[in-house]
Amino acid sequence: MDASFVILVAFVVASSGFELTSDSCNVENADCVTTCTCHHGYAHENEACLAMIGTSCTNSEQCVNGASCVNDKCACPDDHVPHGDNTSCLEKVGTPCQQDDTVDCIYNALCTSVSENETVCQCKDGYTAFNDNTLCSGDVGATCDSSIDCTRHALCTGEEEPRECTCRVGYSPGENNSTCLGKVNSQCEGRDCIAHASCVELDGSRVCECNVGFVRNAAGDQCLAKVGTDCSGGVPCLGDGTCDVTAELCECVAGHSPNSDYSICGVNVQGTCNIDSDCVQYAVCNEGTCACDVGFKGPETCVKIALGDNCTMPNDCKHVKHAVCAEKQCACAATYTQQDNVCSGSSRLESLGSLCCYMILIASLLFSK
Repeated sequence: MDASFVILVAFVVASSGFELTSDSCNVENADCVTTCTCHHGYAHENEACLAMIGTSCTNSEQCVNGASCVNDKCACPDDHVPHGDNTSCLEKVGTPCQQDDTVDCIYNALCTSVSENETVCQCKDGYTAFNDNTLCSGDVGATCDSSIDCTRHALCTGEEEPRECTCRVGYSPGENNSTCLGKVNSQCEGRDCIAHASCVELDGSRVCECNVGFVRNAAGDQCLAKVGTDCSGGVPCLGDGTCDVTAELCECVAGHSPNSDYSICGVNVQGTCNIDSDCVQYAVCNEGTCACDVGFKGPETCVKIALGDNCTMPNDCKHVKHAVCAEKQCACAATYTQQDNVCSGSSRLESLGSLCCYMILIASLLFSK
């Protein structure tokens, strides 16, 4: 007897059953089983191969359960969407359903009773509907099995169960934690930036930038309204700023003033501080108190010292060219005269230089003849 046949018989005896693709069997105590494989675009259903969603058809009986033949293609009804493998039609969020074993709501949705006589498909707790109610995505903090469960720009994280959806690096939770939005300077594609920021072209890539009238916070996860920017509707104002409920514009809190571009509210002169950046523009923190830097004067904010202003040191007048501190007051240096708030004229050295240039010019003209 052939050795291979002995091995085959031994395998048959040891096994409870097997399939042969041949149309004939010659093994004792065995039944011949023919294996059918549906063609591409068709799915096995009730001992038949039916056309999947998107496959050509001539009538609805040829389509998978729940689909109809529309324009010679199997398609789902308007309130349904194709299953991921196009083998069935799933009910969208908001579609009426029956609470039994045959309910096929979209993934991460359940047939939920919304009134005494009404049940509809709804996203399960912690999930939000997107894409015209065809997708239920996990909010930030929702339990998840994989990242495909989570909202856009979120990942399913955690080494132990339950795992949860968290925003990717560079993104922060949006309103109601239902989305992850790009922080300032994060790459973006469209309307996926934090509130009051836009996706703009910068150095060959698209990144989130605060809109005009807004400034980023230190973490880059908020764009705050500058002083004078509309703050109606709960728009957050910059640090040490508040929304004037009457004018609906951001303003600095008492004891603070804005810098030149209205992006910072600093502590006024004589106010308490810890570091220089706490103070108004052109002021420094001197032993816990804001004071104007050299060359600037108060009383509340700091401006450049001008001609006629009081001074104590030569550098106090440094912002006016050709000015000196004379008799505790900024004035034009010798040979200069004040015109408005500038010193006009020339110094003695400048006059000698001009005279020399004039004499050289005359000499060159004489010798050229």
